Amino acid sequence: MSSPHVAEALALLASVNKPGNAAQVQALYNTLKANGSSAWTDDSGDGFKEPLLDLLNVNVFAPRMIAGAGTARQHPIRPPRCKSPARRAGPRSSPEPG
Repeated sequence: MSSPHVAEALALLASVNKPGNAAQVQALYNTLKANGSSAWTDDSGDGFKEPLLDLLNVNVFAPRMIAGAGTARQHPIRPPRCKSPARRAGPRSSPEPG
């Protein structure tokens, strides 16, 4: 299940480095692999210790401030309005005994 995380990390790098061809994308992927963390215990038994993605590595994922970032208006999340006719009609009356 690591594929979506690696793709997102690669997209973060690509958004800053703007690769123009497949070789430059491959170079960004190699950067991810080269900077993976090996500070973990492999208990899988497969004999291969994969490098772990570390988005906190500021040497690779250096935060960059963007002018105007963080000034967008925040919109509260509201529950959807119910458009059921029963809700618009007001309180329900009990049926007439027949």
